[in-house]
Amino acid sequence: SFAQNYSFFRKTTVLRKKITALVNKFYPTADFKVIFQSGYSLRRMFSYKDKIPNKCLTGVVYYTHCEKCGPGKAYIGKIKNTLFERFYASNGHLHPNSK
Repeated sequence: SFAQNYSFFRKTTVLRKKITALVNKFYPTADFKVIFQSGYSLRRMFSYKDKIPNKCLTGVVYYTHCEKCGPGKAYIGKIKNTLFERFYASNGHLHPNSK
């Protein structure tokens, strides 16, 4: 309600003045400002965009070690397909049946 919001506003204003007075007393040359920010808002509860699962990402640059390729072998690559298609689909490098 308006009365509750006004009461909160008055309390924060008083608190701001007291904090500013204390800082100015001990540090008169400091450029000090008190800013209050609400921790809760509808905007902070929800992201703007839907998250895409990692396995559906494209254009990913990756670095991987491969036991199938031999000891000490690694590969750096960039994919056009999704991560899932690159590594786990029927022709993917990490598919159990791939050679």
